[in-house]
Amino acid sequence: MRKYDLEFKKEVVRKYLSGQSIAAISRETGVNENVLHRWKQQMIVKDGEPESSFRVFDDPPIWRKLLIS
Repeated sequence: MRKYDLEFKKEVVRKYLSGQSIAAISRETGVNENVLHRWKQQMIVKDGEPESSFRVFDDPPIWRKLLIS
């Protein structure tokens, strides 16, 4: 199983937030769509209702702490 660094994952999620589909990103990067969906769920925090207000977390460990609390 291939390992991806945090910067690569954040860049992929930014592509999604800029409007690229998961399918297109998967084709471009060779990463399975299910993996991309998981990264998206792990790295996006909702600031408001519309998706345009989503942002990429810079520190997933903090996000995990917020999820637990």
